[in-house]
Amino acid sequence: MFVLTAQRPSIGTQVEIEVVVPAFDLVPREHRFRCTGRVTRVEACLQLGGFAVTGRIEGDGMQDDIETLAAGLMTKQ
Repeated sequence: MFVLTAQRPSIGTQVEIEVVVPAFDLVPREHRFRCTGRVTRVEACLQLGGFAVTGRIEGDGMQDDIETLAAGLMTKQ
């Protein structure tokens, strides 16, 4: 994943990121995803910058949540 931010950690830094996707018409409940990984790329361009993380999504039932969310988003297109 690529994260836009004003402050960028160094390459190799371990990070933990949590993303909350609110419920919407095709996905009836909120979904939380946690990813732990390492920073693999850092970019900066004028005032916009960020970093890329390579990691693994963790937690019980995450695969079901991912499939439900993906199905809902694909239907929305």
